[in-house]
Amino acid sequence: MAKFPLDAIEQHIRHHHPGCPDFAVSYFASEIAGRDWRDAPLGQAVGITMQTFLRHEMTDYDTLLLHGMDRAEARKRVQPRIAAMINSWRKKRKRPADPTSSETAGNTKLTPVPVRDQALMSKDAAAEHAATTDNMHSERRVGMTFNMERDWHTKFKMTAVSLGMDMHQLLIESFSAWEREHK
Repeated sequence: MAKFPLDAIEQHIRHHHPGCPDFAVSYFASEIAGRDWRDAPLGQAVGITMQTFLRHEMTDYDTLLLHGMDRAEARKRVQPRIAAMINSWRKKRKRPADPTSSETAGNTKLTPVPVRDQALMSKDAAAEHAATTDNMHSERRVGMTFNMERDWHTKFKMTAVSLGMDMHQLLIESFSAWEREHK
């Protein structure tokens, strides 16, 4: 029976995948620590866990299976996207500027973390986020509906994940950059 300590798992992920978002590191570490890995070394346990999560949560793998595609063919079809996401995590992530610095003070707007991402946050991060967003003024949100080509959507989603953001945040920041450029 092989169980890995949580801190060793987090250290391994941060060393080998420095671009992996903090909330994902915490999620992966807790998933790995909670399982018996028998003869698998830590690196293999991390790889299996990341692959599985990304396959089911960040690709259309399950939809392909529901439409009758063979499991091996569905895995083959989504593997390039999974590999691209994991490869993006192997690069050191550019951290956003410190919101307390004079350069960015007053320009940072906090946005609520989507419910699906809250489940991936550590308990401490979730508590800190809840305390922060409780102090925010609620804004009425309106849904946006538009369709994009699948490859563009995947690239956009992978970019957001590699930056430790959700797609909502990336869209807002992208539009803000466009506005600044066109003023």
